[in-house]
Amino acid sequence: MSKKLKILKKDRDRVVKRISEDYTNEDIVNISILNSTTWLKRDNLIEELKTDLSELQLLKKENKDTSEFEEKIKDKMEKISLVNSNKSSHAFIEGVSVRYRGYAIKMKEDLIKEYDAKTLIEFSLIEQIVSSNIKFIACSKKMIEASEFDYFGNDRNNFLKFLSIEKDRAFRQFISGTQALQQLKQPSLNIKINTKNAFIAQNQQLNSNSENNDTK
Repeated sequence: MSKKLKILKKDRDRVVKRISEDYTNEDIVNISILNSTTWLKRDNLIEELKTDLSELQLLKKENKDTSEFEEKIKDKMEKISLVNSNKSSHAFIEGVSVRYRGYAIKMKEDLIKEYDAKTLIEFSLIEQIVSSNIKFIACSKKMIEASEFDYFGNDRNNFLKFLSIEKDRAFRQFISGTQALQQLKQPSLNIKINTKNAFIAQNQQLNSNSENNDTK
């Protein structure tokens, strides 16, 4: 290495060291997170897609090849759909086998209407209910298929045992998800009791006296 290059390298190392000292450890963490999660931010993706769509129109007007650019746009659209999974069901449907995807979407839409779901937690619970129901059906199907043999060895018996456990787990998840959703949708009940001792039995009916008071 020539003397001139050695001097330049020393100067460069000195500048790099000085700049690096300006960054705290927290700065480095934040920069790393921002760099790796930029595509997860919906607004960033939408703005980038707007620009890409405009450029695509220009390329088409100029009769240029747009195949590579269209793949780029398709990738961004998929990411936007994934970020907005609460509306598109993109992330949810990726966890469902292709065979049951149509049924899963239909069941989710029907449950949203039935329970008049509005909040994200309600949508999440409905997805949990549908997923557990699909898992229950899939395990049942595999158990039937695995049972249609004359000979049952240890491997097959263990597989059937595994499916039975998974089927039972899916059923419990379905019940717990349904109960949680029903509790969320129940109207709140405010009770005021002016007494030191009060006992309310299970399934006891509480009647409002508002009508009686109005007629007096």
